[in-house]
Amino acid sequence: MKSEHQVTILFDQPFWIALFERTEAGKYCVARFVISTSEPESAEINEFLDRLDFGRLTYTPAMVNERGTKEKKSFKKQQKRIQKNATDSRVKHVYSKAQILLKEQLETLKKERKALSKLDKAMAEQAKFELRQQKKKEKHRGH
Repeated sequence: MKSEHQVTILFDQPFWIALFERTEAGKYCVARFVISTSEPESAEINEFLDRLDFGRLTYTPAMVNERGTKEKKSFKKQQKRIQKNATDSRVKHVYSKAQILLKEQLETLKKERKALSKLDKAMAEQAKFELRQQKKKEKHRGH
């Protein structure tokens, strides 16, 4: 099983980030790590990579890597596809497959957090209701 790893340092406003891409068995996944807000120098990047704990990186769910032959498309069809992608909210400000995967991962984490907070609110509301009921019973116990 051949595994390929690639690290890219890029500016994703307002941060400089390290993009870790991994391809193994035809599956592609990516992880992102924020380096800093100022442009890192070569020595800083080397030190960052030496200190980095690769076990702490959270990769996106694996996606099938599509490497097919390029289709010949007319110029107008390409322009239509580009316009469509520009209006697609998922791909609007994204330029690579890695960034699309990271965007999807953020959306799923956001949904999970929302569901968890909704559950917490419901539990708190239920506890509050039960406390009110208990206080009502205690008031009427003496009569």
